[in-house]
Amino acid sequence: MSKQGKVIGIDLGTTNTVFAITIDNTEILQNSENEDLTRSCVSYTNGDIKVGTSALNQLKRFPVNTVLSVKRLMGGSIEDDMVQSMLNHKDYYQFKIEPLRQGTNDAVAINIDEKQYTPQQVSAEILKKVKKDAENKVGQVTHAVITVPAYFTEKQKAATKQAAELAGLKVIKLLAEPSAAAIAYGEEEINKDDSKTVLVYDFGGGTFDISVLSITGDSILEEGTGGDRWLGGDDIDRKLMDYVLSKVSEEYDIEDINSMIENLPLKKKYKFKDQLRSEVDKAKKTLSASTSANIFIDGTLEDEDGDDIDIDINVSRSDFEEVIKPIGERSIQLIEELLAKMDYEENMIDYFLMVGGTSSIPLLQNMMRERFLAEKVKVGKKPMLAIAEGAAKLAKSYGAIEDTENVEVAEGDVMVYTATNHNYFIEITDSDGNTSLDNIIEERMPTPLEETKTYKTVYENQQFMHLKIFCDIENGKYKLETQGYVTLDRDDLPKGSEVVFDFKIDGNENFDITATVLGKSKKITLSRGNKDSKAFLEIEKAFELLNSDGFQEAKREGFMTDIHKSISKINDAGTIDDDHMLWDEIITDVSKAKTSLQQNENMSEENYTILLATIIINEYQRFIEPHALANIKRMIAEISSSNTPSIEADMMIDINEFINNHGLFLTHYVLNLSADNLRDSNPEVSKRIANLFHLAQDAFEQNNFAEARAYIDEGSELAEQYGATVNEVTGAGTEIGN
Repeated sequence: MSKQGKVIGIDLGTTNTVFAITIDNTEILQNSENEDLTRSCVSYTNGDIKVGTSALNQLKRFPVNTVLSVKRLMGGSIEDDMVQSMLNHKDYYQFKIEPLRQGTNDAVAINIDEKQYTPQQVSAEILKKVKKDAENKVGQVTHAVITVPAYFTEKQKAATKQAAELAGLKVIKLLAEPSAAAIAYGEEEINKDDSKTVLVYDFGGGTFDISVLSITGDSILEEGTGGDRWLGGDDIDRKLMDYVLSKVSEEYDIEDINSMIENLPLKKKYKFKDQLRSEVDKAKKTLSASTSANIFIDGTLEDEDGDDIDIDINVSRSDFEEVIKPIGERSIQLIEELLAKMDYEENMIDYFLMVGGTSSIPLLQNMMRERFLAEKVKVGKKPMLAIAEGAAKLAKSYGAIEDTENVEVAEGDVMVYTATNHNYFIEITDSDGNTSLDNIIEERMPTPLEETKTYKTVYENQQFMHLKIFCDIENGKYKLETQGYVTLDRDDLPKGSEVVFDFKIDGNENFDITATVLGKSKKITLSRGNKDSKAFLEIEKAFELLNSDGFQEAKREGFMTDIHKSISKINDAGTIDDDHMLWDEIITDVSKAKTSLQQNENMSEENYTILLATIIINEYQRFIEPHALANIKRMIAEISSSNTPSIEADMMIDINEFINNHGLFLTHYVLNLSADNLRDSNPEVSKRIANLFHLAQDAFEQNNFAEARAYIDEGSELAEQYGATVNEVTGAGTEIGN
């Protein structure tokens, strides 16, 4: 008997999340606390996970365990301007953001009590609460239409979809937030036989998003998008905080109030920051309806002498508007830039629709009416709820889902025609190693779409091609979105052989790439930023060895065969999770291939020792204390360039000590070699040993070395029992790992 589940609309916001359903009329569903808005806040305290208002209440006690604005981290890399901006605002974002241990710099993680959580995992907790609270109101919920900013890239959309899957929701559609607002507005305001061009001004808590849409009574076409993903209500809060603190500094003649706050006792510092944040947020909302607001904080802030500093600041609406006026000016500038980019005249826009919580601020509404025709500027009845309402109206088109595994989307009442919001490029490398970007998909192309491109091999007998897909982001920058490899399956292809690539992109801006060479086609599995990106990075590093002096030429053919197997294993797997165990296997296989390529059967004891230290550095550096890691790297570099035997001997003693201190890592490394030795003769035991290897790896990631040792010991006993013990890495015969 098939199950029947409902479809809801979800506005997964930076500051607040709203969910709604349309049965007869659209209903904004309240959460279990009877609130329309669920704060997009997650707190991890003492093994307990809190979401929403209860999580926000933990800020004063556990700010480093409480995550705000996680949407800004979705699909991000540690080097993104957005992530760096959050890292630079530690007064506001007090939780720890760092590179994902199991990934590359293409991914970020949130560190809570030395345990890492991906942005997807944190967002999933918000969506789990949404799902549970919705089911308390309407029964089983299995599917959702989830809104995303129009500027979101393919990688950010993939991260949002993964968060929903972790929460037990199947995503029918990732709907651009401006399109959702237009659905909510258009159904009531635009006649079925009418046609309008609407610019949606979506100013939320974390982002400012603008889109130009062509709307008829039953269809919406995205024409162009713009905005600023660093501009939102959070930024207004920070500016108002700075204003309040400047007033306190003036009143009490404090030279550096921020340093004074940071030097408070920990408990008082957390309490003060939470009170300031709360008071500023209340004042901002009050000033949308009143001419003044009072910010009062008593008995928390104290000076260097321990004397209390009471904050009692009256903020007038004029003061507030002066503080935030540059933000309003910036929003209008972005509208002008988008219209110029689209070659649109202002009179081509029928309506300017203002939605999002920040759009409730009277100054922003007045600035829009002054800059554009006042009668054209429309403010949603409930600006903070409009996007969820639009998502719910679209969700209604799908009705009740009977087969939760295979959803066939029916033609809906509202049709949304999406377009690409970015230019996408593929990196081209010539025979001299020079790189350039070739545009494969242009911005504002209707989706779904398909593009075919032909590229040529640049070397004789080329066996692989490395695909790197970039997209354009703000300020003329380009960002690596995804990557993959294709095997050409011929070792005699002449230079200039053609490879045809078929690029498909669906309505959610997800890529599907197929390569065809000599009439044979194969799909390419693409990375998403976690373990998968690390696996591709390891393959890239392996190829770099072939351009160095550090490999044995006689071993090239075996190395190429090993790498070919790894790439084929990835592509044969198809679409798999970016933290799937397969990626651990690939990383290990490629590491072994690199070691084999560098192996010298007559290797000296000194070189062998350096090799062991290098394995630890390459494979386990994220678990090693930074100073020790830097020190061992320095010694290895100095030995390779030194001509002083006595100095080399002293450093070799230190390197051997480093190896002995980190022997558990080498035993772990060897464990996988043991599993590999049994792969053909005893696949069942090989699988058990490999599983223990991965369990130990996960324990390392959780900083639980005792648990890791237990798994490694168990695996080593199995290996010894079945005669697969490997006590050497290269054949030099030196035993490793204790």
